[in-house]
Amino acid sequence: MQWQIGRGDISFWKDNWTGRGPLVTRVLHPIPTGLKDIQVRDYLGRAGPLPPSAAFNCLPQGEIDAIFQGGFCTFDGPNVPYWPLDPSGDFSINSAWVSCRSPSPIVSWSSKLWFPQLPPKVSMLVWRTLKVVVPVELVV
Repeated sequence: MQWQIGRGDISFWKDNWTGRGPLVTRVLHPIPTGLKDIQVRDYLGRAGPLPPSAAFNCLPQGEIDAIFQGGFCTFDGPNVPYWPLDPSGDFSINSAWVSCRSPSPIVSWSSKLWFPQLPPKVSMLVWRTLKVVVPVELVV
C-alpha cells in the first residue's frame, strides 16, 4: 500500500508515502530518539518539502533527492491509502497475485486437455501422466 498525502498525519519513517517503501528500511544510521515518531506533515509544507533538517541526515542522498523532486506536499484532506498495482488504486487479490507470480508460457496443447466437456478427473490424470507424477504403488 502507498499513501496519497493529505494532512500528512502519517509516519515519516514507517509509512510508504514516497512510493519507494518505508524510509526506515533505508536509513544510514540509527534514527535519533526525538525523531522516531515524526509525521510527514512535520517535513512537508503546502508548497513541498521544508528545508533539510536532522531527519534527512539519516537518509542516503538519493532518498533526499527523491523527496525534494517528488512533488510531495500536504493539503487539507485525509491521507488516502491506495494500491499502486491496480489502475483503480483499490487493493485486490488478483492484482497482488499478478504482482507476485511469474507467469508460465501458454502451451499449445492445454486447450485440448482443459475444456468443459472433459471430466476434470480425466484432465488431471492425463496432466499428471504427462508430468510423470501419476501415483502408483511400487511392486518389488
